[in-house]
Amino acid sequence: MNVAFPEQFPRVICVVSTRRGEGTTTVAMGLAVSLARQKKRVALIDLNFREQGISALFGAPPRAGISDVLAGNAVWKDVARDFAGVQAAPSGTSPVTDPLDLLESQDMRAFLQTLKNDYDAVIIDTPCLSEYRDSVIISRLSDYVLYVIGSGMAPREKVKESVRLLGDVRLGIVLNREKD
Repeated sequence: MNVAFPEQFPRVICVVSTRRGEGTTTVAMGLAVSLARQKKRVALIDLNFREQGISALFGAPPRAGISDVLAGNAVWKDVARDFAGVQAAPSGTSPVTDPLDLLESQDMRAFLQTLKNDYDAVIIDTPCLSEYRDSVIISRLSDYVLYVIGSGMAPREKVKESVRLLGDVRLGIVLNREKD
């Protein structure tokens, strides 16, 4: 995966899509590995507290992750696992009754700031915009939004609505699943 970003390299990048199955987790993982191959220190975090994106991609059962760190039940070094030079952590196993509240918390801001201080890039996998507004909050905590559009998957009006929901963010687009 070759990626070019405008101006100064964004440190916190959230990966979003309109619908499930458009490939946000795969794109987030590919971007993280690509950056690690460029000798960048990369953290990949799953902030989809409703579905296990990163764990599912690895074919692993749910395990301690970000929700556990934010609940004070674990620390980053214990939940992050090395994958191809990337420190990756799943969303976690601690119950999150209100994901929006957690995402807007000071604890989340402090956690992201710590990662930003410790890594060259923080890649965030997020839930789809058509079902949840989590990605809107996460986009405002990020330096850059990478919007994944699955070719032929989301109707044009839904894509426009998703972009409108994201608002005034630095935005890049990935066309995924394009057929020859």
